[in-house]
Amino acid sequence: MDHIAGNEVYKDCNIISNTLTRELLLKNKPEIEIGCYEGSPGIKPLFLPNITFDNRTNLYLDDLQLELRNINIHSKDGTIIYIPNDKILLAGDTLEDSITYIDEPENLVEHVKNLQKLKQLSLTSILPNHGDPVVIEDGGYDKTLIDATINYIVRMVSQAHDKDFLMSPMKSYLREDLEQGWVHYYEPYEQVHNENLIKVHDYFKNKQLPSFS
Repeated sequence: MDHIAGNEVYKDCNIISNTLTRELLLKNKPEIEIGCYEGSPGIKPLFLPNITFDNRTNLYLDDLQLELRNINIHSKDGTIIYIPNDKILLAGDTLEDSITYIDEPENLVEHVKNLQKLKQLSLTSILPNHGDPVVIEDGGYDKTLIDATINYIVRMVSQAHDKDFLMSPMKSYLREDLEQGWVHYYEPYEQVHNENLIKVHDYFKNKQLPSFS
């Protein structure tokens, strides 16, 4: 909801999304507008994307090429923007510092596979929606942000059956990555980590833990 609230200001513009995003918004539009989809306030009127794409599409701003890619990281309808000439990745919510927000625990194995594919892009800078402003002002992150995200997910899932799992602190999953400066400790993400623990625990508590090899 935080991505679409107030999008009526773009009612006279093209709104672009991948097909999955439009389908999700269309399906839940009545509940979104009255505020009972993910809570109040209602987002009304909700304007739907009028241009959609599957997998990948290119946009051009004069001679600047933007590659819009649908990638299942963080959510199955995630979209990233890759600027090939400058080797810049606008990562949206697919990458975050300190940790990723786990919204779809059932897709975590797929998320790791796609993060590994993301590393194959030629990148000089990663600019996430949520990151350290000092790092962003200095030009952005490198691929180690992807490594740190993979490490966090794999460690979370591999320990999901531990008896003290729900009590494990965020820093215990980030120790090496913090020491190497790949990510930075940001106290408000403790709440995100606690929510991640609950989601991962509840999803995997009666399931065999997957392998990421």
